[in-house]
Amino acid sequence: MQHFVFFKVYVKKIIMKKIGLLFSSLFVAFGMNAQTLTSSDFGSIGDSIFLGSDQTPNVSIGTPGSGKVWDFDTLNTETLDTLFFLPPSSFPNASNFPSANLAISSNEGVFFFEKTASAVLNHGFSIDLGLIVSDVNYVPPITLLQFPATLGTTYSTNSGFVASSYLGIDTNVFSCQVTIDSAMLKRKSTTTVTFDASGTLHLPTASYSNVLRAYSVETTRDSIFIYAPNPINCPPFLNIPAGWSLAPDFLLQIANPNLSSVILDTNRVYSWYAPNGKFAVCAIDVDHNNTLLSARFVSDSSQIGLSVNENQWIQATLYPNPAQNGFTIQSAISLEQNQLQLVDIQGRVIKTQLLTSNNMWIDTETLNQGIYLVQVIDTTGRVIYRNKLIKQ
Repeated sequence: MQHFVFFKVYVKKIIMKKIGLLFSSLFVAFGMNAQTLTSSDFGSIGDSIFLGSDQTPNVSIGTPGSGKVWDFDTLNTETLDTLFFLPPSSFPNASNFPSANLAISSNEGVFFFEKTASAVLNHGFSIDLGLIVSDVNYVPPITLLQFPATLGTTYSTNSGFVASSYLGIDTNVFSCQVTIDSAMLKRKSTTTVTFDASGTLHLPTASYSNVLRAYSVETTRDSIFIYAPNPINCPPFLNIPAGWSLAPDFLLQIANPNLSSVILDTNRVYSWYAPNGKFAVCAIDVDHNNTLLSARFVSDSSQIGLSVNENQWIQATLYPNPAQNGFTIQSAISLEQNQLQLVDIQGRVIKTQLLTSNNMWIDTETLNQGIYLVQVIDTTGRVIYRNKLIKQ
């Protein structure tokens, strides 16, 4: 039955809402001039952004129109993610997205974009499915932005993707032999974006004027298929022909009682874009009643856990940065017995080192060139410092 656990993880990840509107709303990176978006305002290679998340936001999104004021300074940074804006060539699978000229890497995966004078297109993403990394290509690519965009601009995209993964299920279920080679998900989606409001936005770390708000609605139809090398005949509950076929609900519900072979869903997101922000400074997921579900917003390490306790992250300096053979981490307080980690753009911890002083040299000679996340973890396992390091 362990293969069904993997199947559950696969289905959960591939259809999760983050795949759709999270990146079509949150990771549309740009600034603006006089509330007009142009191609020159889109985020560039070399940028990096800290985004906080709040799973229980308590703010008011307000109504459409101009001259609005949004007071979101009570948003709580429960977790912090770092977005890296990188050349697609930084990733070994870049050839699967030949039209992309910008990649954005975060904890959710790597997304591939094409920036032109008239639009920003999302060509797809890479996602870790547990045993393998799968590439997902939108056909046609989703239009994230049309230029120029102002208050009242609206546009839609009909798109979809096919994602598959090897399962290797060969087991006995209720005295019935079940052999399934692979699973596949086909998605059809329609995404509509409308810039419906403008005004001033207050966040915990900054305030922004001349902000545009976009309301995005994505409707999806997901169909789950399985591939059986031989017919599976287990009357009365399981009869599957050889080859590809829609996955029986009975089989899916062994993995998850809420699954079915065809899943209809609608994702709704409000996103706020600020002048020269180079990204959406805030994005809030809502349900059909506009009840807030979660928020993602510009933040920094000083905001971690402020609504929960009074713990503050330490102040430290990395130099030189960019680095070549190594760098020094220096702090006014003792760093002894804390652990330093270097994390690559794919989220892998590639170096750990015990800190023995508050002014310590870290060797990076063996690391590849690129962008890394430096974080310090105290003896209780809490992250107390985080910063970006460029290795030349």
